[in-house]
Amino acid sequence: MSFAHLTPEQRRAAQLRSAATRKANRDKAAARLAAMDNVILDSEADETLDRLASHDVAEPLVIKTPEPEDAWVEGILTDAEKAELRAAAQKKAREDKHKAARAAYAKEQLEIARRDLGSMPADEEFRTLMQEEVRVYIDMPRMRKPTGGEQDPEPIIIDQVAYSSGRYYTVERGKAIYLQHLMDQARRHVNQVDGRSRTYYNAGVGQMIYQGGPAMGGGSLGASFDALHKRSA
Repeated sequence: MSFAHLTPEQRRAAQLRSAATRKANRDKAAARLAAMDNVILDSEADETLDRLASHDVAEPLVIKTPEPEDAWVEGILTDAEKAELRAAAQKKAREDKHKAARAAYAKEQLEIARRDLGSMPADEEFRTLMQEEVRVYIDMPRMRKPTGGEQDPEPIIIDQVAYSSGRYYTVERGKAIYLQHLMDQARRHVNQVDGRSRTYYNAGVGQMIYQGGPAMGGGSLGASFDALHKRSA
């Protein structure tokens, strides 16, 4: 049945129901707006509520510039009160930092004392040693290009963290050992692929590399076998 076939009483009841529905939607929209931060209505507030209630949002709402979080204290606290609270906060921050430093130093000294007395189990001592933070230098090799020159060294990626060649990183000792192992494996791989000698000059560290590591050693170990056993003329 269409609206035209309704009796005046039925039409009036339908209008009242529609008005009640619109009012309920307006109240819900007003509640949503009250919960929104930094939103103000323009001069036609009623029409804006009607648009929200009917989902007609062709015209944007007017948004004001966000205010600082502490703007509400202006005019309530005096300058002396704010200075006092600021000083108390700084004092509390210093005390917390000092307390954390004391706890960390006490824990470190306790571990050293237990290690010196031999009361620390071997597995705990090893775990503590591996968790110490050390600095490691990443030095990845450069692979030669077929047309000449060398490619940029690739980074080492562990747990989605990239360690770029030519930089120092502070990591746990266990990870530093693993990084050193990966760098050595990369150097061995590049030397094998490029056909390089295992004895070469590494410009990055300014040293001769022999058998995969820095060339080290002093003078002769002594007279040769021939010198010791050569018969006199």
